[in-house]
Amino acid sequence: MNKNLPPLLAATVLLLALLVLQPLFAESDLEITPGAGAVSVATAAADAGAMLESSTDLVEWHPYTLLTGGVVDVPLGEAGRPARYFRVNRSPEVDDWCGAFSAFEPTFLAQDAAANGLCLNGPPDDPAVRDAALAGAATPVTTLRAHIYVIAEDDGSNAAATIADVEGQMELVNDHFEPWKIRFDYTSSVVNDSSSRLITTYRQIEEMKEAHASDPDGRLGVFVTGIDPRELRGIGTFPWSEEALAATGGIIMNDTQSGAFGPNSITLTHEIGHCLGLWHTHHGSPRELPCGHPCYEPVGTTQGDWVGDLASDTPPTGVSWGCGPLAEIDPCSGLPWGEIDHLNHMSYSRCRTRFTPQQAGRMHAWIDHRLRSWVEEQSPELAPPTIPVARS
Repeated sequence: MNKNLPPLLAATVLLLALLVLQPLFAESDLEITPGAGAVSVATAAADAGAMLESSTDLVEWHPYTLLTGGVVDVPLGEAGRPARYFRVNRSPEVDDWCGAFSAFEPTFLAQDAAANGLCLNGPPDDPAVRDAALAGAATPVTTLRAHIYVIAEDDGSNAAATIADVEGQMELVNDHFEPWKIRFDYTSSVVNDSSSRLITTYRQIEEMKEAHASDPDGRLGVFVTGIDPRELRGIGTFPWSEEALAATGGIIMNDTQSGAFGPNSITLTHEIGHCLGLWHTHHGSPRELPCGHPCYEPVGTTQGDWVGDLASDTPPTGVSWGCGPLAEIDPCSGLPWGEIDHLNHMSYSRCRTRFTPQQAGRMHAWIDHRLRSWVEEQSPELAPPTIPVARS
């Protein structure tokens, strides 16, 4: 809705639009607050229709209407944040264990990428800016501050993780990031709060973070607690989000009992990747975008720097769950996905071991652009990356 319209005319246009579009939308009490560049109501309806038409057997798209009123408490298992669309997975094997995109999805889908001709959220998404930040032998190590909040019951029992779990997890995280000249200097604390020991809604997440986050502008906050549904392992906050440096930013991780957090879990590396500016490697696929979306990354594209996950050294891919080639086709083009990077930390594979040079460049660029307040003084140089980056 154009904010420059007279109030009466604006209200009339909105009412007429809702009456016309009512058959397209399911009933909902959800409120949408689009940001700058948001699409019109008519465009939103067209997007919803396109999504429904392009849905696959695994993903079902549901449109929501634009209504006034308060934001409702949305169950984690049904939706991301209050949204125009939410997805229902029809098969347990494709449940989203990472909730980062689902949480940001309403904002992303409200952006008019077609009008802008771009799929970018800030200067670091420009490949020239990214490439200027690529990590090399002479790149100084960037040390980021972090704090781990381990949630326990009011009496201190049933902590979501032990000290050994935290130490082992952060040692593994640094093993993953240090080859790319990023490391984390962390502190931790146990927070006695039974009301936050099992999270079932996004409102609980926000209440927990607002109650306990300390200095979110100065360090990455990682909250470890129980999450229901248990298959949801973690949710990170993108650096371009308004919440990135606020109390409601940071990361929430499922507890050690779920297997999501601890010395043998690679999930936190994935969620930190989101916080430092990385998309899923399958961001340009129908898993997250409808066919025909301007940011869709088709098989064989030469525009990988500008679409999908904005890194041309990660090939177009669908969701990779296994540890080998993806034996599926792109439902939009009908072509096989071909060579994919199933070892990438930002995939859904169980065998994630590496980032790519361009992903590292994106992380450094976003740190410089948005997250400088998390950075400690320069650290001694580390050896250049030795992790293989050839696609498997």
